[in-house]
Amino acid sequence: MFEAWLEEHWVRLRAVARVVCADLGAADDVLQDAMIEVYSRWDRISTGENPFGYAARVIVTKAANVRRSGWRRRVVLVADAREIQGLGREETQGLVDRLVVTQALQGLNKNQRAAIALHYFADASVAEISEILDRPIGSVTSDLTRGRASLREVLGDPGGDDRD
Repeated sequence: MFEAWLEEHWVRLRAVARVVCADLGAADDVLQDAMIEVYSRWDRISTGENPFGYAARVIVTKAANVRRSGWRRRVVLVADAREIQGLGREETQGLVDRLVVTQALQGLNKNQRAAIALHYFADASVAEISEILDRPIGSVTSDLTRGRASLREVLGDPGGDDRD
């Protein structure tokens, strides 16, 4: 049962981990640790209303713990520099774009980054985000609004997607 659930939600969970962590290696580690925790409590979680919300909350919490430890930052720069070697112009531009967006996301506070990740990369509604993060709907709305504004300031406004 857990395996089927994980297969169904894997893409969304991985997207949340990648955005919240902003480092592919850390995201995979956080996702793996989170899924171990979810699996160990699956009997209780699976009977609840929102197993995805529980899993997303575990990911956000574990990502915050990784950020606090700080050890990943030293590894990221070396890994990203190695990715560039041997790439063509278009591939390099794609990597640079990804790094710019990643850096912009890292400039957000943890609540804004989590709200953006859940809303845009996991297609969670404001009400779902409020439940997952255990924050009032007004705070989540504010996090999304301020997070989008910060991203527009850093990245420019390609057309202003302000969906709720």
